Amino acid sequence: MTKNMRKVVAIFCLLTMMLIPCQAVFASASDTMYVVSPRMTYIVDYTIDFAIRGTTAEVEVEVNGGVLDATRAKVIAELQVKNGNSWIPVAIWTDDQYNYKAEVYETHDVVEGHTYRVKGTFMVWEGDAYETEYSYSDEITA
Repeated sequence: MTKNMRKVVAIFCLLTMMLIPCQAVFASASDTMYVVSPRMTYIVDYTIDFAIRGTTAEVEVEVNGGVLDATRAKVIAELQVKNGNSWIPVAIWTDDQYNYKAEVYETHDVVEGHTYRVKGTFMVWEGDAYETEYSYSDEITA
């Protein structure tokens, strides 16, 4: 190998080593964010539907377990109002079923100008084993 050829190979190797860390930085600076979370074990899915129409809040919260496997399902829906940086419970509803599904559908009067959200607590059992998930609705100002 000639002296010039060695220089070319050395420069190529050096540039390659310098570019590899840059690719990792560019990849982490992208707008796409992927979140890896564990798969739920007993809960198949859950939903929170929350709307305010005039001065009435409509709350629908549901959890589903496996139709053939779940032995109990429980859902807790908590309507909350924002007070400064805190959230204060306004109303709490629960449905506890020895079945694969539990759901709450309720309405509640709200005050214009206040901001509300719903916290959902979702639980599904298979025998003595269970899992719990929590979720929040979007915030809505009445």
